[in-house]
Amino acid sequence: MLVYTLRRLLLIIPTLLGVSLVIFAILALSPGDPLAAVVSEEYGNTAEDIERIREQLHLNDPLHVQYFNFLWDALRGDLGTSFRGGSSVLNDILARLPSTIQLAIAGLIATMLLGISAGVLAALFRGGLPDKLTMVFAFVGVSIPSVYAALLLLLIFAVELRWFKVVGDEGLKSLILPALAMALIPAGVLARLTRASMLEVMEEDYVRTARSKGIRESLVTLMHIFRNALIPIVTYLGLLAGSLLSGQVFVENVFGRPGLGRFLVDSISARDYPQIRGGILFVAAGYVFVNLIVDLLYGVIDPRITYE
Repeated sequence: MLVYTLRRLLLIIPTLLGVSLVIFAILALSPGDPLAAVVSEEYGNTAEDIERIREQLHLNDPLHVQYFNFLWDALRGDLGTSFRGGSSVLNDILARLPSTIQLAIAGLIATMLLGISAGVLAALFRGGLPDKLTMVFAFVGVSIPSVYAALLLLLIFAVELRWFKVVGDEGLKSLILPALAMALIPAGVLARLTRASMLEVMEEDYVRTARSKGIRESLVTLMHIFRNALIPIVTYLGLLAGSLLSGQVFVENVFGRPGLGRFLVDSISARDYPQIRGGILFVAAGYVFVNLIVDLLYGVIDPRITYE
């Protein structure tokens, strides 16, 4: 397992290099001058002022020099300096990271509670009312984009019923609506996946053997069926956990949360290239590491899995 872990860690390097190169190339080939958004009283607005800023930020260097400088700085923990105000990009990201992690965890918990519960009930009552309701829930879930779900939840529970505040980040209560908005689509997918995985395991011989031994049905369901159906579920949750870090763009903007999603939207709107590069690279690194952890958890869930 140690060799496998080291090999996966080494694979992270070309992955992040590829992400950094693609993002750098896209921004470099984008039309217009990125400093146009920085022209303000703080920096001045004459051609000489803009040229001075370009020299200070090394934007007149050849593209390959700029790219390697960015890589070298990133290896040292420096993701650059924002065009707006000259703040550290890494500090800007870290300031918003707690809000994003809170929402990602809340969204993941909501997805698991809704999706796994619905999928288990659908499998246990195949063809019955719970199964049909789960399929309707899954169809509705995958059909409504998270931004529309966020607006709908906001309209009903914050504007009409006034159970929650419209926007802001004020503790656990403010996480409920954005977490539900983020969970709707993946919960629908997870419900169908859980149902299919459990129905497949139910046909295995060891499940019939366990029942023939007189083991209680609840134990058979928990220890033999659900546990052995976890591998595809955990795989999906691992991919989801990584994507939740970057999938909060619209939800955070709708609910006014100061997280990485809103940070990236503001950076793109202002064409703040260092913030865009640093933010996307940071999210990509988080996605890769989360999936590595999920891969290593497979052996804990199912000891039959070996790492080569």
